[in-house]
This record gives sequence, structure tokens and C-alpha cells, in this order.
Amino acid sequence: MRWKEKSDKVILQLSLFILCIWVVIMGIQVHKHLHARPGPLPETLKRSINPGEEWLGIYMKDQKIGWMSSSVEKVEDGYWLKDRIYTRLTVMGSLKEITTFIHSKVHPDYTLDSFLFDLRSGAVRFRAIGKMQNLNLIVKIITANHEEKVRIPIEGPLYLSGGLIKTLQTARLEKGKRYAFPFFDPSTLSYKTATVRWDADETILHRGEEVPVRRLSMTYGGATFLAWFNQRGERIREEGPLGLTLVREDRRTAQRGMGSPRVRTVDIIAASAVFPVKKIPDSKSTSYLKVRIWEVDLNGLDLDGARQKLNGNILEIKREVLPTRGGYVLPYPSDGPLAREMNPSPLIQSDAPRIVKLARKITARSSDPLNVLHRLNHWVYSNIEKIPVVSVPSALQVLQIRKGDCNEHAVLLAALVKAAGIPAQVAAGLVYSGGGFFYHVWVEAFVGQWVSADPVMGQLPADATHIRIVRGDLQKQAVILRLLGKMKIEVLANR
Repeated sequence: MRWKEKSDKVILQLSLFILCIWVVIMGIQVHKHLHARPGPLPETLKRSINPGEEWLGIYMKDQKIGWMSSSVEKVEDGYWLKDRIYTRLTVMGSLKEITTFIHSKVHPDYTLDSFLFDLRSGAVRFRAIGKMQNLNLIVKIITANHEEKVRIPIEGPLYLSGGLIKTLQTARLEKGKRYAFPFFDPSTLSYKTATVRWDADETILHRGEEVPVRRLSMTYGGATFLAWFNQRGERIREEGPLGLTLVREDRRTAQRGMGSPRVRTVDIIAASAVFPVKKIPDSKSTSYLKVRIWEVDLNGLDLDGARQKLNGNILEIKREVLPTRGGYVLPYPSDGPLAREMNPSPLIQSDAPRIVKLARKITARSSDPLNVLHRLNHWVYSNIEKIPVVSVPSALQVLQIRKGDCNEHAVLLAALVKAAGIPAQVAAGLVYSGGGFFYHVWVEAFVGQWVSADPVMGQLPADATHIRIVRGDLQKQAVILRLLGKMKIEVLANR
């Protein structure tokens, strides 16, 4: 289908929104390194969590968008922790409902034994099932009737979100001291280090009453999160980017209004956009862009390199000039410096028979990487319906359902490009459309030089309003969380 102007804002990274909700619910600070050695853990009180259920309303900018229930069941050798999260949001006038289940079996000290993570939105479903085995976490990923096992080496016991929350509810924390926890994030399939600090004691107003609480501060990739626990260790409130807030409520209050289609919901695209004062006319034809970026720390971002040049906080982008042919004969050498960029990953299954067969069919076994990239980009643009999909994107699932937003287009194109023997990366950042910069995902492929390809817009190379912030999968894209609602952009020049 042709790309319609109304649909042009479906380019938002919707999976990033899911990650944002997940992080707030975790109530932790997560660092980007995967195998960092954990720091000191707090002493655990000699009390157990009482079996039962707690409910929280989920709000964004003071509008309710969902609810969460969390229950505990005591068993002989530990606990069953069961969380259910339901959210409703609007994307370009289309209502999207997302349900997430996180069931985990934990030991008496709340460290992980096994888990099930199940995310559903419409016809899209993503599941991850994990089990601890000695110093490995074995995870089975299920998407589109495809199963894949991943072995993640670990250094010892680790936590999932529910177990970490229960630990905080029973731990002796020392005010001002940071505590590090080995942690697994099923939404990005990564093993990380989580740290928590008790900042202060204070009193907040909750349901018309003043409640004494302890405030914990947390960050995820530089984003700031806050959580408040009462004297019984119960979660009272959590806050994160974009005005995302969790509030302790009773069941009836938490679920109130969520079943009615007339209840207003937040448009997540508008909530996360960056609107500069100076507008960019005919942005899709822009070959040069110069902007100033401020109000955020640019360290650790992939703003410099290839077609982008960063000088302080001034960024220049020049749309690539394509050669007539690629710079090598396919496939790219297996011993070349970029060979690792052809490797498959759990969600970019470039070695799956269906992906490999389709890549060969589309490219007609051409040996020119630039010609192949053109063909693959055009095929994804022409054959994937452009509608917002809220899930953890998987190339095989996209190929099956043939629909999605920028995430789905990008992971499928990346898988096909890799399968054709071309090094490729997913690029995440911003693109200008309709008066503002919106969070977006596309692909960069090496054809003798790095070239940008946007399968949602059908562009190769992508126009210069594509601002790359980071390269990599959803785990690496999480760094964008610290920019949400904070980044400012001034357009200095464009042509």
C-alpha cells in the first residue's frame, strides 16, 4: 500500500512505550552493561510477604491508561508472584489494548527460579519462558509459532521485577546508600545490574490522607524514576518519563472506566514528540539538516559517525549520495570486520528458513549489495501494512501477520538484508513529520559504505531529517528513555 499522509505519524517506536511502562513497574535503576558484578545487597528482614493481591492504576499526564494487579502465593519452597498489566492508548485515532502477564517462581529470598512473560495486543503475541540452570538462564522465546532457545550466562542468583519489589518491601536499606541487584529484563531479553537508593523519608497525600513514606530514586539509561513505599513496604506511587505514574488503588478504582470505549486515552505519539519552532517544509526531500540539541546529556549516544557529524551539541546530517554499484560482491566476507553484523538475534531471525528463502526470491540471487538492498527495502515497503502494532517486534512474526509500524518494518528488513549477506543494524532515533520530530526506527546497511534505508517511508537513502540516536536492538534503544519529554531541538539550517 502507498504511505498515506494521515498514517505518517505511525512511525513512533511503540515498543519503547511498553519498555517505559515495564521500567516504571519494575521500580529499579538499571545500568546498560550486561555482565556487571553486583554490589552489596541489603539485609533482608526476618519477615515474609503476606499472600494477597495489590492493585495500581496506571496514568499518563493525569489520564488513566490502565491498571496493574500483583499477587503473591506462598508455596513450600518459595513464592509464586503473578503480575498482570493492562493498558489502553490511542495511536492516530486507533485504540490499542495491551495485556502483559509476568508469572515468576522465586526462592524464599525472592531470587528467580523460573518465569513466564506474555505480551498480547490484538493478533500479536510475544512470549518468553525462562528457567535458572546453575549459572545459566535458559530462555525460550515464542513468536509466530517459532521457538528459539537462548542461553544467558550469569554470575549467580538474579531477580525478576516481582522478586525485586518484594525484596525492597522486606529489606533493611540504609538511607543514601546504593544497592546493586543482578536483574533480568524479559522485555529486552537482557541480563543487567539494577541499583536502588533510599533517598529520603517524607509525607505524601494519597487518597485524601497524608501517608509517611520512604522515597527511592532510580534511573534507566539515565532516565529518572521515583517510587514511594509506606511503612508496611507497600507501593504507594511510582513515576517515570512522559508523566507515566502508577498509584496504589483498590480493585474497583484501578479498573474503573477501562472497559468503556468512550473513555479518553492519551495519544502516545503526540506525548513523546519534539516540536521545534522552525518548521521544515518538504521534509522528505531534505538532503541537509543542521540542528542544535539541548536539555539532555548526549554522552553515550550514536549521534556521530557515517552521515552524521556532531560538534558539541550541534548536529549536521547529510543525506548519502549513492554509488552506481555496491563496493563488494555478495556475500560480504565471513572474515570481514563487519561480519558480526550479519549474525542473527532472537528477534531478527536472519537464519530462519522462511527469511532466507524470501530473501533469495526477492533478490533473484543478485551479487550487487546495493541492488539487493533496493529490492528488499521496496518489498518490505510494498508488502507490510502500515498500522501501529504494540509488541516486542520479531521478524518472523511480522512476516506472518504482514502489518506493523516502524519497529516491525525495521526488524524484518534487517533480517532479510542479513540473510542476503549484507551487514546491517537497526537504527533508532527521530524523524521529522507534520511539524515535529517523532521517535522512529529504520535500518543502516553496509554496501561498501553505510547507507540508511527506511522501509516505512520507502526511502533509500533516508532523508536528512532522520536523526540517529542509537544503533542496535531494543535493549540498546532503551537509552532513548532518558530523552523522552526532555530533549529540545532547534532547526538551524535545512535544504
